[in-house]
Amino acid sequence: MPLVIENLEIYTDSKKKVAVTKDGRKSFAVESRLVEWSDWIDFNLPAESYLSIDLISPTKAIHTLGLTISNDLIRTENSDPKETKYFFGISEIQIKTDHAHKKIGLFGDSLTNQGNYAAPLSIDLEKEFHCVTANYGISGNRLLHPGHSTSQWSTSFGEAGFTRFDHMIAEYQPNIVIFMEGVNDLLHPGTGAPVSELPNANALIKPFMP
Repeated sequence: MPLVIENLEIYTDSKKKVAVTKDGRKSFAVESRLVEWSDWIDFNLPAESYLSIDLISPTKAIHTLGLTISNDLIRTENSDPKETKYFFGISEIQIKTDHAHKKIGLFGDSLTNQGNYAAPLSIDLEKEFHCVTANYGISGNRLLHPGHSTSQWSTSFGEAGFTRFDHMIAEYQPNIVIFMEGVNDLLHPGTGAPVSELPNANALIKPFMP
């Protein structure tokens, strides 16, 4: 189902909010399985500051696009480091620049998605080496099979990692990839997924052999 956005604003100072529009409209919808870019925005983000986002949507029966445990890169109202924080609607921010920066893709399952190592690493890479990072982790994601278990979260496990990896390379075009995946291939079979899908070491290595 589509994600309906009634209002979307960004700011660093709550008194100076800037409206995010799509084709000049403050209210718009993003169709299911699609990524939509907003109109370009002239916005100054000071160094070392956080970009705050207010998103109002009547859509309730929808899976979140992201989750994090770490508060290093994304801060939500729930600041308890032991609890998962969910956010939805915005998956990527694009910036116009005259300087090319190295891009690093963080690919994997919940070990990457939850942000415990990915978020502080991303901050260090940006500060120390001016590298841009993107978190392509999906909790529950498997390398060889898509999500089709009896788990209530099965539909959010995503497509098989070896095909998703190709999509990431084509879309993001990273210079370097930090890869952490394969644990769920060993954990899911027999615990919601068919035990026949339990792979051996060669099966996990083969998709990335030259």
